[in-house]
Amino acid sequence: MLPYGVFLWIVRAGLIVAVVLHVTAAAQLSVRDRRARPVRYVHSRRLRAGFATSTMRWGGATLAVYVVWHILDLTVGVANRDYVDGQPYHNIVADFSVWWVNVIYILALLMLGLHLYHGCSSAARTLGVAGGAIRIAGAVVAVTITAGFLAVPIGVMSGLVA
Repeated sequence: MLPYGVFLWIVRAGLIVAVVLHVTAAAQLSVRDRRARPVRYVHSRRLRAGFATSTMRWGGATLAVYVVWHILDLTVGVANRDYVDGQPYHNIVADFSVWWVNVIYILALLMLGLHLYHGCSSAARTLGVAGGAIRIAGAVVAVTITAGFLAVPIGVMSGLVA
């Protein structure tokens, strides 16, 4: 019904809007957090914070850089030396055949998993749902999405996808 590629660009625009809204909401939440407690804690280390919690800000920054890299690499083709317009399969195989590109993607996807894990449990707590079951559900969502995305570079690296 739409000309070739139009739907893809509509989805991309929607994703960009979602990312901008997410970053805006995170910044607003940080400002509210600081205003709620203008006096700093005596101890700088949070004792109850888990690893996913303590990596949220840096993980978000890492993911922002990753999104820009991903767009330059597989959408526009500026960062992919073997990029062929309209050939996503070729571009992915050519891209993930380079070891350092895999390192970038794998690290970013692991940060995505931590970000999703913390985000799922925080969203549930905000909505009044707490307990072990929701943490397990958040972990399952985070692991499933992360493993699904990791399958692509690992599949190309291992030779399963050629």
